[in-house]
Amino acid sequence: MHTLVASRLRRACRRAIRVHGLGVTCVGVTCCSAWLAVGARLAHAEDATRPATSAKPAHGVESQTEKGGASEPDARDPVLVRPFLQIMYASFDFETEDDVALEIVPNPTSNLGVTLGAWGFGLSLSMDVGRVESSDEYGESDNFNVEFTYPFRVFGGRELDVAAFLHYHDTLSMSRAGAAREVVDGAVITTLGLDFMFVFDPKFSIADAFSDFSPRSGSRGSFFMRSSLELWFLGFIDEPERRLIPDALNEGFGDFVDLNGFNTGNATLGAGYAYDWNFARHFFLSMMGHLGLAGSLLELTFAPNDEEERSRALGASFGLQLAGSFVSKDFHAGLVTGAVADVINTHRVDVVSQRLSSTLFAGVRF
Repeated sequence: MHTLVASRLRRACRRAIRVHGLGVTCVGVTCCSAWLAVGARLAHAEDATRPATSAKPAHGVESQTEKGGASEPDARDPVLVRPFLQIMYASFDFETEDDVALEIVPNPTSNLGVTLGAWGFGLSLSMDVGRVESSDEYGESDNFNVEFTYPFRVFGGRELDVAAFLHYHDTLSMSRAGAAREVVDGAVITTLGLDFMFVFDPKFSIADAFSDFSPRSGSRGSFFMRSSLELWFLGFIDEPERRLIPDALNEGFGDFVDLNGFNTGNATLGAGYAYDWNFARHFFLSMMGHLGLAGSLLELTFAPNDEEERSRALGASFGLQLAGSFVSKDFHAGLVTGAVADVINTHRVDVVSQRLSSTLFAGVRF
């Protein structure tokens, strides 16, 4: 189990550095330089023309200082429009009780998307516009993502961030030690879930630092609790007779050679810490990490008769998110990189699911 987790995480990190690093570095240096230059000019003009007493309190910061707690989202909050470029990577890896392991990966995609917001609500949509790895080796994978967010205020003004999300990938590649990678057309990975994060410090806002990128000042951090409900589906839609593992890779898998798909339900509960560092007037570096326990229900389906096998397990969930941003009243830009992994250990199979992304963005409020 520990060998599976360690090897998969090392492989994911290497691929993330290769896939995310080159593209984000080249595009990021060029785009961020232009964006930050424009933003700095806008901020300078804004600071020069705005009276010192007319500044709107930053959502979740100044209002807390004045009132002793966080406030409800201001009905006069401006509309947010934020286009972004994103690289998305996902994997689903499993190892049998006989120590035979298989990696299942869609071709990482480069996505274009937009985040729209108003009155505290946020909606993000993105879809693929290209593929990172060779299509001959990894396939012509497609991807789209939807996320809806809202920061509630509860228990004395403390923030409760709620996010609903959907991630979809189709056309998967599979590999195992000592064999060539195989592409499986028609196989899909779908993730549907809800995330809840309760922030202990009423003067700190995770939404301001990691999703809204609202104007704020000063550095601050807070512990938080995180809970999530998540459904993973991996397999074929309406094709119960197909086998998921290609013939060239099925040696040693025993009765798993007839595997048609996975259905996984996870409920997690954990804790973490977030810090928002205001290292220069309009510049922020933010970090958030969490660990938790996961209760999982794993359902395996087998071809050709759509037979099912269910098992329950305890596992672990952990994640890390880093954000560097420039934020002024009307303009913001930056780069966000995040990773989430869930580990499930049953008597028959060990599963590690991962999702990594890097997002380059620039947005305006009006």
